[in-house]
Amino acid sequence: MSKTFHMACSERCGRRGFTFAEVLAAMLFMAIVIPVTIRGISLANRMGVVAERKRIAAELASLKLNEVFLDDSWRDGNKEGNYDDTGDASLSQYRWTLEIIPWTDDVMRLIVVKVFYKVQNVEYSVSLGTIAVAEESSQS
Repeated sequence: MSKTFHMACSERCGRRGFTFAEVLAAMLFMAIVIPVTIRGISLANRMGVVAERKRIAAELASLKLNEVFLDDSWRDGNKEGNYDDTGDASLSQYRWTLEIIPWTDDVMRLIVVKVFYKVQNVEYSVSLGTIAVAEESSQS
């Protein structure tokens, strides 16, 4: 009985590990799956950063459009600038432009504020605009 038990144990003990082909197949599978997964995570992270900066750029464009519209500084013509003077270092990567475009009628103007920002050396922008009367008309 001892001899039979010894043979059965040696057969079982020899089958406990993986074969070389199984190890190679697992490594090949990992070599394909890991880079794809890493790329997907990287892309999702980048899109998250783009979305967050786009939200901030939209807020900045709205504030700038309100500012130039309320103080009538848009009447001075096209302008550009950046947000270095705000005191917030995170806003220094944003810059803005103001463009005044004639509308269908000579009296109306389209005021467009664009805010530009970069994510991984790719520049994106957000544009906001409104229509304003270029000249005050006097009614008698």
